[in-house]
Amino acid sequence: MHGCSLEYDARRMFTKIVVTVAGLIATASPTLAQTALPPDEREARALIEAMKAAERGPFSRIRWFCNDGAVLPPRSHACSQRGGGHQHGELSEGAHRLAELGYRVGTVYAALSFKEFLDASDNHNRLREIVLQAYLWRADDGWVERRSRFYRGARQVEDEEGAGRELLVRLFSDSAWIRGNYLLAIELVRSVPHGRAPGLLDRMRRLALELGDSEPEFQPLRIKIHQSPDPGDIVAVETFLDSQRELDPTVRAKLDSLRWVLDDYYRNDPAETLARFLRVDHFRTGPWREKLARFDSTLVSGSTGAIVAEGATLTGQLRREIESSADGLGNLHRLDLALAVHEILVREWGSARGTFSDFQAAKNLPGISVENATRWEALRLARSMIVAAYGRGLLFQRELQAQLEELAQVTATGAPSARAYRNSVAYLQRSSLWAHNTVEYHFGATVSRYLPVEPATAGFADDLLRSTVLLPLADVVDALGRDANRELGLSHRIFDTGARGAVHGLNPGIATGVLEFVREGSRLDADFRRDRIYVLPQSYADLPPVGGIITLSEGSSLSHLQLLARSLGIPNAVIPATTLETLRPYFGRDVMYVVSPLGSVILQPLDELTAELHALLAEKNISVAARVSIDPAKLDLRARRILALDEVLGGEPGRVVGPKAAGVARLYREFPGHVPPGFVIPFGVFRAHLDRQEERDSPSLYEEMVEFYARVGELERKAKTQSEISAFTTERLAYFRSEILRRDFDPAFVRELRDKLSEWGAEGTYGVFVRSDTNVEDLAEFSGAGLNLTVPNQVRFEEVLTAIKQVWASPFEVRAYAWRQSIIDTPEHTYVSVLLQRSVPAEKSGVLITADLQTDSRDFITVSASEGSGGVVSGELSESLLLPVDGKPRLLAQAKAAFRLQMRTGGAGGVEPVPASGSEYVLTQEEIARLKALVQELDDRFEPEVDSHGRPMPWDVEFGFLAGELLLFQIRPLASDPATRSVAGLVELDRAVLGRGHRPVDLHETLAGAAGA
Repeated sequence: MHGCSLEYDARRMFTKIVVTVAGLIATASPTLAQTALPPDEREARALIEAMKAAERGPFSRIRWFCNDGAVLPPRSHACSQRGGGHQHGELSEGAHRLAELGYRVGTVYAALSFKEFLDASDNHNRLREIVLQAYLWRADDGWVERRSRFYRGARQVEDEEGAGRELLVRLFSDSAWIRGNYLLAIELVRSVPHGRAPGLLDRMRRLALELGDSEPEFQPLRIKIHQSPDPGDIVAVETFLDSQRELDPTVRAKLDSLRWVLDDYYRNDPAETLARFLRVDHFRTGPWREKLARFDSTLVSGSTGAIVAEGATLTGQLRREIESSADGLGNLHRLDLALAVHEILVREWGSARGTFSDFQAAKNLPGISVENATRWEALRLARSMIVAAYGRGLLFQRELQAQLEELAQVTATGAPSARAYRNSVAYLQRSSLWAHNTVEYHFGATVSRYLPVEPATAGFADDLLRSTVLLPLADVVDALGRDANRELGLSHRIFDTGARGAVHGLNPGIATGVLEFVREGSRLDADFRRDRIYVLPQSYADLPPVGGIITLSEGSSLSHLQLLARSLGIPNAVIPATTLETLRPYFGRDVMYVVSPLGSVILQPLDELTAELHALLAEKNISVAARVSIDPAKLDLRARRILALDEVLGGEPGRVVGPKAAGVARLYREFPGHVPPGFVIPFGVFRAHLDRQEERDSPSLYEEMVEFYARVGELERKAKTQSEISAFTTERLAYFRSEILRRDFDPAFVRELRDKLSEWGAEGTYGVFVRSDTNVEDLAEFSGAGLNLTVPNQVRFEEVLTAIKQVWASPFEVRAYAWRQSIIDTPEHTYVSVLLQRSVPAEKSGVLITADLQTDSRDFITVSASEGSGGVVSGELSESLLLPVDGKPRLLAQAKAAFRLQMRTGGAGGVEPVPASGSEYVLTQEEIARLKALVQELDDRFEPEVDSHGRPMPWDVEFGFLAGELLLFQIRPLASDPATRSVAGLVELDRAVLGRGHRPVDLHETLAGAAGA
């Protein structure tokens, strides 16, 4: 995994950078223990809570801040003789301490320099904080300024708006910056005071949230307003008010405010909004005046589809103009207009789908039901909304183009096949995941940093996404998805309520167990169990083995976690944020969870199974996954000489060295110049380390390990509780790790290793990747991907020696042990060889599979790639492509990791995270062509391995690129659980799909008509 591998701690840190999913965690009950906060975070949390209760919040007093640097008490014209100045609040000691801890609160724009505002040296973190804190202010009743919002003089409105406008104009004069940060730019326009009136939608959502928190009976209506607002909410709020006889006066006042905000929101004439912009110089004359006048006319007399189409086009045109302009003031006006048009689109959609005909008549809107639209009309609506999502900054140009090409292809004939229609609709569903990934890219690190000290932060992404066209897009795409699944015979059953949004099966499998939701910060060691099905906010790189996995955010489909789940038949699917409310009532209940090979997803309560599911469960219980047994007679533990890669023979995997080293050695021979040179430390050296006795009559460490495995078996036979077994294994594994690290090397081994490494040059002139290579990984039956440690880029000999011990100890980490125990029958014969490879500073790294992961078709190659080293295998948001052997690449996901890992230089060793380039592309066309050529060469030179059913297995190859040159780091068979894939009931779930795939679908038929048929 050299060049694609991460140091264990770096991998955990990098995973933490990924933001939790959209507001789900904020309202879900924790089910697993939370890790204790470090002292700095604990102090920050206490300071924030204290500020919420403080009368002056983050301020201590009001002062004049003069331009000559003087700070004076408040009095008239205090700075008139000192070059002028501004009066505002002075930050308290607590606010200064929070800033030292990394949380800057109480921002006064009149006191903020452009350099501080831009914060370029810290990846613009101040800008991201401004957006996040604006959300917290809306969502948490003023947040740290809860009581100080009306602290007179803390901020001067005119000063703040003027300073905010000046800062934004200067920022937006940099078109290159805007092109790389469009969503951040448009969110800054929402957040920084500059004369723009706050949006009614923001106020509506904030009031509904506050009411839901303070009045439990209002919670269902809060969820309704949060998920799918429409004019009917006005009457619903009035009805709620009338039905509540005894309400706290504060709650009643907020209900009154919400009623009037809802009324203003839906009855507000968008023509007035457009008229305001026509008074701005930039829009008063020329083409924009004509465009806005045409949009105004469409709002008066056009259909909902026409309104959405024209408004979406406007937002897309505005974005393209903004990204090419250096006119900062003009760009600020354009961004204001883009937000206004987007809000009009969201409001008009909600109005049109409302249930009150008198309201619709007053608005001259006929109302809309997606099911009454033809498929062609629904696809056109989806197209418009995807353009609007691009105009809102949620999609990148590459993603927009990919979606438009897909829509053009499926509508070209008017009657695509059912398979093609469903594939295209499924591709449309990816847009919501892509949008969520964009939010993670821009704000993930900041949200993740704030989350431990302010739990309300968890709602940030949800609030952002739900205020956009993504909700209307979900309406349309959900209807298309149900229709496409019907036509193909594919169905998702999520507690019999259907499945809202982009449900996407990843790994097939069948599981039963208690459904649990995992909050960010939950421990990833002892809390997870094999008899539970976990709903995860994101893909955790270090997840222990569990019964089933449901993720609410899609990372890399080729991460180590995905490969491990695939090899053990653990069902795994992505279910979007919008489905969480459907799942919530079932948390804590026993459920059955099924993912079919073609991606059909079923979740049902265990006590409400149909006869079909009972039969499937019975068949699953009969089917047993193949176990791995190690034959000790085939091991050669006497071989202890360090081997160069060209000395490792093809027949040696699992005998002298592990399969990883054997595979790398074969690549080294077959592809000379593309594999970094290396040495392999055989199993025998590890066994000798375990056998060394410090006292004559004491047992060796190996003998203690044999006794440990026997004791575990005895505890299991005695039916001890899981907690008892876990406590015993955790203690003993920690002992084995500490002993491996403590004991000295054989001096002869140290001399031999020093001599070998000196062949690469003087110490400190090169780096070494120290990679684990056990005899129970990279097998046809079990991948073991990422379970054991790789220590990257060690430059000192003593560091290499320490890393070797760390690698030897890593199979005895609790997580690695747990995954291994689920498949290995003879764990006492687990041995570790170590692969040492010379460091190569790969600019890009990735994984390719010589098949389509979804269908197993060998006519395709699945590729994930990221900048730097190791992003794909750790689960970050990588570029994912489906490459036909002949044809154009299909974009599955764009790389959106905010950081990449690069090797430290200057003799420091190790790796460090640095900001990613922000490019929309990772692999070039030339690099893609080279990967295709590699697959052809593998087909010619490597005989495929077969699974226990005799079926050929695809290859899993880890690669990199440096200056355009291909590097190869690993090859292994792509392990999957053949027993699960052979369950007849799972195959039957997909049979209808295979049989109906070629029948034509009439795009001019209505969705409702198709459902009735």
